[in-house]
Amino acid sequence: MEYSQEQLNYFRLCYIAFDLVPAGLRQIFKNEWDFLYKATSIGEWKDTAQNGLDFFNNESKASHKKNARCLATIHNGNTAKWDCTCLFFAILYSDTVGSTLSPTVCKLVDDVRQVRNAIAHITEARLTDADFQTFVDRVLKDFTSLGLSVTEIQEIKNQTTFPTNEVEKIKKQVRDLQAELDQTKSTLQSTEAALVSTKEENKSLTQEISSKLQSLCILASRPPHVIIRRSHDIERIINKMEELYKSSSGAVSTVYLSGNPGCGKSQLAREIGQQLFYEQNNDLIFAATLNTENIETLVDSYLTLGRHLRITEYALTSLKSIKTVKPIKQLHRLIVPKTSKFTKWLIIADNVIDLRLLPQTGSKEWGHGQVLITTQDSGTIPQNAPHTYHESLSKGMGRDEAVELLETVTQISEPVQAENVAELLDFQPLALAAAAYYVQTVVTGGSSNYNWKAYLQDISTYSQRKKTETVLANESSAYAKKTVAAVEIAIHRAVETDEVLRHTFSFLSLCANDDLPLETVLKFVKAQVKDQLEVLMKAKIVKSSLILVHSEEGSEQTYLRLHKVVHEVLKRGEIAYLKSFESDHTIAEAIKIFKVELDENDGNYAFFKNLRPHCESLLKQMTSEFSLDHRTFLERFAPFVDLDTVIDWLHTLAFMGLSQKFLFFLCENCGQLSIRSTGELSRHFNGCVNP
Repeated sequence: MEYSQEQLNYFRLCYIAFDLVPAGLRQIFKNEWDFLYKATSIGEWKDTAQNGLDFFNNESKASHKKNARCLATIHNGNTAKWDCTCLFFAILYSDTVGSTLSPTVCKLVDDVRQVRNAIAHITEARLTDADFQTFVDRVLKDFTSLGLSVTEIQEIKNQTTFPTNEVEKIKKQVRDLQAELDQTKSTLQSTEAALVSTKEENKSLTQEISSKLQSLCILASRPPHVIIRRSHDIERIINKMEELYKSSSGAVSTVYLSGNPGCGKSQLAREIGQQLFYEQNNDLIFAATLNTENIETLVDSYLTLGRHLRITEYALTSLKSIKTVKPIKQLHRLIVPKTSKFTKWLIIADNVIDLRLLPQTGSKEWGHGQVLITTQDSGTIPQNAPHTYHESLSKGMGRDEAVELLETVTQISEPVQAENVAELLDFQPLALAAAAYYVQTVVTGGSSNYNWKAYLQDISTYSQRKKTETVLANESSAYAKKTVAAVEIAIHRAVETDEVLRHTFSFLSLCANDDLPLETVLKFVKAQVKDQLEVLMKAKIVKSSLILVHSEEGSEQTYLRLHKVVHEVLKRGEIAYLKSFESDHTIAEAIKIFKVELDENDGNYAFFKNLRPHCESLLKQMTSEFSLDHRTFLERFAPFVDLDTVIDWLHTLAFMGLSQKFLFFLCENCGQLSIRSTGELSRHFNGCVNP
């Protein structure tokens, strides 16, 4: 049987009248009861027998007689058992609730009663759309005003079908059949895709098997500035690499080139790779650079190497989008069978941070090859490990090569002045290239008389040097960082990550940029760092690429010195992690150390001569820090150092000829303790009685 729209209207309205309306009335009754009795001894309505008894007892005798049938049902207390007649009586006409009902609620509930009665008296099970809408809108309006939920009524109002159990069964069968058809279709598509994939894989494997490996060279791009070949360095390192290669017995060997930013590590590694490749003598050989800046660039580098080694694109495709450590290990498994077929190979890893992602030293599965690693962090390089060789490039280029670079770029032949420039720049290739490019730009820009002497005047200050380096940096995006900027980054990284280096640079920032005994620096660091072994602290200082280390011939004494640009950066006091250490306490500790060193080497004039510039630098730091008209010295230094120690140190400096211009005194008349120039001291004496 098929129902008409009017019949469906009637059925939907009956559901509202005989299911949803009673549920709403029950909620209204409980709300009204709780409003009246919850705070009293009777308590809230909980659909219990006691609730029903309380309601029954609260009704008058007249009500008992008149509403006996309803009260018999209400007596049980369970509103779920009450029909609409009981509910309307309890809300509208009872003594217990109805007598206190507000006129508004009374009117709304009575309108619901009238709608419900009208529906109950419909004689034919049919209802037009207009009548249906009228009845439903009245109930919606009343329920909304009474604060009842109208969600279900709205759903019934908007319903366009009349679902039954049989209809639902048929719908479920249709859904099950559709799902079965979709699954069958999906299986067919998967099978077809698998066949296509298998064909592609077979084709790819066939190509890989048939492809012949060839020698290849994938190196970093040449920098934009002129390069002077460092022949002596290249030949020396290649000879060491050849010795290492022969002694490694078919295992992977590792070469480390360490040094400060701008010392030419990357360029030297590239030139070594070129020379090894072009001297292959028809052997199967490859040289490749890996970009180890981060995981993403390293994955891309391995993918590029894999393609050049004839690994199929099919095998590499799935690894392209995964920029984590996991695909690197999978790429290793693909690359290893290829590298083992080469007579010789070289992988260059520039500025490496994580050594674990490279072919491991001593491994034989990769075949007979070498890994050339450049790094600023020489502390990570294993010492005297088998199958390894390490060379520091911190001292920069040779003197002749540096002068040649400056003259080649600028076409200015002034060997003496060019050598002065090279020495001022510590023979550092990157700084030399920036200097040469700057001078060339100025000369070709209309200042034809500009020369190296003028350049030396232009870089007399730290800020001016930074400006000259910007010219090359702005000219080419390939020129990653200025020397000064790169050094600043390297110092930041060192002092952030290592407490020993932080205190080392803090101390050296107070000293002159001259040779300083390692033991003097170590004494200062030991006074600050209590939880590390002395030998390990010494190793950290010596291995820093930012520090130059050397020993005098015939002497066991080791000396330290900073690159000029490193010292300039430290003197500026702009390194965030050092600012907190550039304090009265740091200066006081430095005074203590110098005092001890001078006392222990009393009479050693060579030692005095060596320590003299550092004491002078510290003295200038002190006198520039304080007002000469107040007791700032006493107030600031007394908590950190005994003043007699300072006075003794100043006396020693006077003996060394350093403190003749400054006098340390206590005025008995005014009690003022300060460091003063001799002229200011005379003026003070003239102004005081009995000084």
